[in-house]
Amino acid sequence: MVSKDRSASTELAVDAGVSPEMLVHLLHHPPSPIQLHEMLEAADWYPETRTVTFGALINIRPRQNNRSMEIQDPGVRMRVERVIRTLFDEGKA
Repeated sequence: MVSKDRSASTELAVDAGVSPEMLVHLLHHPPSPIQLHEMLEAADWYPETRTVTFGALINIRPRQNNRSMEIQDPGVRMRVERVIRTLFDEGKA
């Protein structure tokens, strides 16, 4: 859901590359809560300044060597930012 009210919390669920085969697999074999948590990343988009920040509680993953609220892996940060900019920054990724 994307809210037009800037005071409201805006949330987005995006998957940039689920193949039909993977979708069928996930429907028949849904991930456990732990697996689902490991598949999620969180970031915020600020349209006024066109910036992306990467801090959220869901990003804390000691098992994946991410011990802070910030997404620490530069590759993951780049992929998350690319998706956000493609969707919200008029395709300027």
